[in-house]
Amino acid sequence: MPKKPLSLNSATPGRGQRNDLLKRITFNPNIFGGKPVIRGMRISVEMILDLLSQGATSDELLEDFPALERDDLRACLAYAKMA
Repeated sequence: MPKKPLSLNSATPGRGQRNDLLKRITFNPNIFGGKPVIRGMRISVEMILDLLSQGATSDELLEDFPALERDDLRACLAYAKMA
């Protein structure tokens, strides 16, 4: 099966969907010192963005982190676009 990269266009198609995606990004001072994480898990936005920038595909990340959903990856990209 060919690897599919995660598209920025699919990450934030509209303001309403972007806001829904950003709700997946949470901040908790007890998790990574309050850095943005995905749905309260110990998976940081920074780590996901770093892995994507190194060439990891969305399918690879979803396989390596079974608790993640495709929209979590889109949320990370939406967060990065907003920042």
